Amino acid sequence: GLSDSFAFDADETGLAFFTRYMEESPDIPVYLLVDAIEEEFRVESMPHVRGGDRKALLQRRLTRAFRNTPYVYSEVQDREPDGRRDDHILLAALTNPGLLAPWLEVFERVKVPVAGVYSVPLLSRLLLPSLKGGEGQFLLLTVQAASGLRQSCFIDGYLRASRLAKLPRINPQDTAESIAAELERFRRYLSSVGVVANDRPLTVCVLSHGQFLTQISNRLRDGDQTTYRLVDVARVASTLKVSGVLTSPHSDVLYAHLLLARRPANHYGTAADVRYHDLHRLRIAMYSSAIVCLAAGLLVSGFLGIQAFHLGREAENTRQRTEFYADRLAVERARLPPTLVEPFDVEHALDAVKEIEGHRLTPQGALATLGGVLAKEPSLRLTAIEWDLDRSPSRSDAGMVSAPTASLEADSAEGTLPGPQQTAGGTWLLYQSLEVSGEVSGFAGDYRAALAAVEALASALAAREDVWQVEILERPLDAAPTAVLAGRADVAPGATTRTPVFRLRLVQAVR
Repeated sequence: GLSDSFAFDADETGLAFFTRYMEESPDIPVYLLVDAIEEEFRVESMPHVRGGDRKALLQRRLTRAFRNTPYVYSEVQDREPDGRRDDHILLAALTNPGLLAPWLEVFERVKVPVAGVYSVPLLSRLLLPSLKGGEGQFLLLTVQAASGLRQSCFIDGYLRASRLAKLPRINPQDTAESIAAELERFRRYLSSVGVVANDRPLTVCVLSHGQFLTQISNRLRDGDQTTYRLVDVARVASTLKVSGVLTSPHSDVLYAHLLLARRPANHYGTAADVRYHDLHRLRIAMYSSAIVCLAAGLLVSGFLGIQAFHLGREAENTRQRTEFYADRLAVERARLPPTLVEPFDVEHALDAVKEIEGHRLTPQGALATLGGVLAKEPSLRLTAIEWDLDRSPSRSDAGMVSAPTASLEADSAEGTLPGPQQTAGGTWLLYQSLEVSGEVSGFAGDYRAALAAVEALASALAAREDVWQVEILERPLDAAPTAVLAGRADVAPGATTRTPVFRLRLVQAVR
């Protein structure tokens, strides 16, 4: 809330006291409120544009209207009802920069965060809702302790003109006479420049207290188009929820409360004036972010700590249960009679038996397939058969599968004949294989015929739909480039010293 007020003269002594006061004050934002005669207002029309064009046009209007001051302000108000419907804009400025210079220099030297430079007439608009003055022609009169009588004219809630006049500080009667005279003078001015229309009602609201209101009421009479309303400052302060009871006829406390409670956008302050305030807000934002990060870190740390505690307890419980069951297992194993096979090995063997029984596989199907094809090759005689069951179709590569059918000659050169591919409807679980060893019976030295017989057997097997893969492991004659061929010159053609042998591997997929 608001605290005590202090007055400082605008001389060397007063500025020295003010500097000391600011040095001893907390590092909090300062709102500089100005009520001076050297404040000028202009209302102009401007084409209705938006965005950057509006900003540039407003800046040109301000530069043209007020060349000798950096303290300028503009706002777009309403629009004209007819024609091009141009915008009504308010241009305002503090025409005497030296008025603020001594005080802003103190703020700069002490590095005070100045939030902005504000105007009493521009701030008066915030009083209109409490005074029901947002519509029509409304003239607001307020009295400030140091500056005097402030008269502000509003049209439909928009400020159009304002004037400050000094008041004598003799007695309420003389003050009331001065207020009535200044009011009549300002009304004539507004009528002469066309701000106020004489054929429209005008509401004049005087804000004061006590004997001042009594003396003013004796000098003001309603006219045909003029209505006077005398409002007590204390009642408005109660509406605005100002702490304490006001007994002063001045409105300084109302404006100070509105400025601190609403904190509107900066009116006149330049970028250099408010730079420490920008740094102040940045510092607060960084502190807030640090506090939020710290709180989040503590929260996450607490959560992780609780989670780690529960996990530690679960790990300890698991360890205790493991030790308990291990001890019981040792006791139960000690009660069993001694066996040649460990119980765990028995368990694995039983699992294997269950898996085999679940598939119920025997080599009968593979042997039937082999026998049916072999019957068509009487020159080939089997000498050994090895049956195997595995999860891989190949002995060397678990990922090996048959390629799509290609030319028999190309596949035969590599030693593997193609078989049927896996269909999209299922997944093979196991593969059974037959590794067949045999010899060419009745061999008369014709290796070409022996090779053709083995190749025919492999091709016939690969052509069957129930065969996954056929691989020739050994041929009757190794014709590879690296193979060594040998013979005897004393052996007659057609005679041979050995019987050609062959080996091949047949693979079938089992779901």
